[in-house]
Amino acid sequence: MLGARNSKSDREEPRSAAELSVTLRSWWLGFCCVLHTLLFVRLTYRSP
Repeated sequence: MLGARNSKSDREEPRSAAELSVTLRSWWLGFCCVLHTLLFVRLTYRSP
């Protein structure tokens, strides 16, 4: 049990770090896309 727990935590640490970086990157890309879309919609609605 202790050995399994230790190996599991060691295995999860690098994996969680990689997943966190990928999640942050995808979230940042999605956030930028939403911002650009909102700005584009605002400009298109403002200009007749």
